[in-house]
Amino acid sequence: MFQPIIKDNSFFENKATQILKNVLNDHCFVFDGSKWHFLTSRGRHAVGGISITDKMEFVEPFPNLQLIIQTSELWAPCSVVKDNQVFVFYAKPEKSLRPDPLKFAEYIANGGIFTMVLAQSPVNNLSQLKITHELFSDTGGARDPFVFWDKKVDQWVILYAKRIYENKDKIESGIAYRTSKDLIHWSEPKGYVIWDLFYDDEIKEKVTVSLGNGESPQLIEYDEKYYLFVTHVGYRNYHRTKVWVSDTPYRFGPVDKPLTTLYTHAPEIIKEDNKYYISNCGVHQKEFAETGNGLRVPGIEIASLHWLKQHLYIITDLPFSGKSTLAKELVKRFGFERTSVDKMMNKRKMDEVYMNQEDWNLVYSEAYEELEKLLQLGKSVAFDGGSLLKSERNKLKKIAEKCGVKWKLIYMNTPKEVILERRNKVKKTNERDPLEDETMDKAFEMMEEPVPDEKAVIFNPNDRVDDWINKYILF
Repeated sequence: MFQPIIKDNSFFENKATQILKNVLNDHCFVFDGSKWHFLTSRGRHAVGGISITDKMEFVEPFPNLQLIIQTSELWAPCSVVKDNQVFVFYAKPEKSLRPDPLKFAEYIANGGIFTMVLAQSPVNNLSQLKITHELFSDTGGARDPFVFWDKKVDQWVILYAKRIYENKDKIESGIAYRTSKDLIHWSEPKGYVIWDLFYDDEIKEKVTVSLGNGESPQLIEYDEKYYLFVTHVGYRNYHRTKVWVSDTPYRFGPVDKPLTTLYTHAPEIIKEDNKYYISNCGVHQKEFAETGNGLRVPGIEIASLHWLKQHLYIITDLPFSGKSTLAKELVKRFGFERTSVDKMMNKRKMDEVYMNQEDWNLVYSEAYEELEKLLQLGKSVAFDGGSLLKSERNKLKKIAEKCGVKWKLIYMNTPKEVILERRNKVKKTNERDPLEDETMDKAFEMMEEPVPDEKAVIFNPNDRVDDWINKYILF
């Protein structure tokens, strides 16, 4: 299994390439065989486009859109190319909702009807894009289409976001789907690939968001697995896209256990020369999330998307060697999970000075149990619990192998004098527990440095984190 990650968390860290300023809407890309084009709705009533680059790797900002279609309402275009024709799908509401977002929210909350519309043009002349068909209508604010070809059963599939009103006491949000053989004639709804998207994992409860929590679905097949990307708007989270993985494109979940979460809104994912790119749009909420103040308007941005093979990262060395610092950096950059024996000790408010063997057996078994559960869910995990003994590291490797997951042993290789210097600093600042002298002496005594057959990757104190990650994590 693989985990999609945005290089350098580019959208959150303001490192992405901006394509267009001050355009907040959903969008899509079209490749005509030699050049990439970009389409987006403007003001919910028109679609505009520009030719942006011949290689996504070299894309640069563009100042203006060319107006292609003007219509009363146009929501979230998506496109596919077939037989040298571009098929652009979008949704329009039964009545005009612009420019009032509250009017839109009320319309959806009351089960408002949207119609899926199709526009077509030759792939080499997008300026000829014309509306050709109204395809079907659905309730619940059915919008944000995504269309893909299922080669295993020879059919087109359209995914779209909508609210579900099967039980008036439990309104849900889901991603519905229909099928087609020709992109024009579509089946009745076949069901939902995922539903009950009102669960917000940050506040651990169901929340009601008036526009519906789930929107902007994308589906990517990678290494014989299907990855569903859904922007999951929730509590103070506009740029939260969750990713689920499945063996089938027609069922994902459980809803509260996504593979990962990415900082992006309504992303499009494209592939070029075996490289993947992901986009972002809308008002940035990094400043809001951190301080509650200020918003940045990036327009449309694009960044590299990497696919990391699922791994268990076993980080070993003595206390104050930098294990937790590296583990936190991996979590921050890639959304890995992090666990350790120390985590279980903190959970139970245990102090190693007073722990007996029974206590140690308990926290080790709990750490191993949590690790195995995370690996079975498809998560990459950083285990930074010291693992001073080779036998402990071997135990972790066996858990990974039992779950069919690759492991990587990382040895911090921090000199004793650096460890003692860091500990002395902590004693003065009280930023963390400096540990008892007896505990440190025992750790020095127990530590078994990795031997060659353990195939450890070395992290030295003077290594640059970016260079090390590019060499050993993103290789």
